[in-house]
Parts: sequence; structure tokens; C-alpha cells
Amino acid sequence: MSLVFIPTVQAQEVTIGDEFIISSVQGTTYNHLIFPRKNFIIKRGGIANTKSVKNLHVIVQSISYDSDGNTLVELGRKDGGRFFRSYKQISARLEKALEAGELRSI
Repeated sequence: MSLVFIPTVQAQEVTIGDEFIISSVQGTTYNHLIFPRKNFIIKRGGIANTKSVKNLHVIVQSISYDSDGNTLVELGRKDGGRFFRSYKQISARLEKALEAGELRSI
């Protein structure tokens, strides 16, 4: 058994321009990164494959809060490309994504 240290980031510390890495998940879906549904990706001419987002460097482009007090962030690719070849931004519930290991801070 080995211990893994995962650095945590508080929502108050996150600012626009902070960089994260999208990690791979244990199952087949991400629970706290909010991707468009597959049929919408395909309608816009994209490729609906979540393997293409693993280990991507993303940058926080905007920060907002929902009615439950969760921090919602809009993430864009660091290289300026598009997610699934069709979307410039995706959303994420920041605290929950960090706790679940879906996002890692750099």
C-alpha cells in the first residue's frame, strides 16, 4: 500500500489564468467536469471521445458560483485548441473535481 499526496486548491485561491491538468478517471465518465452530451458534439462535427481530454493542460477562463455555493469554472485548453474539435470551453465544479481527482493543479 502506498500513499499518494494530492495537493489541494481552495476555491478562494483560484484566479483566472490558473492552470490545471485533466486526469484520467477510474470509470468511463467524468462526474464533475461538465462536457456537452455526445449527440451535441456529433451534431457540431466533433468527435465524442473522452480519451482525447486526458492529461490536457487547461486554463481557468471565468469563475462563478451556483446557488449551492459551489465554484463553477470555465476551462479552456492551454494550447488554444478545441475540446472534441468543436467546443472552446468546458465547465467544471471546481472543489468536487479536485476532490475526485478529475482535475489536478500544477
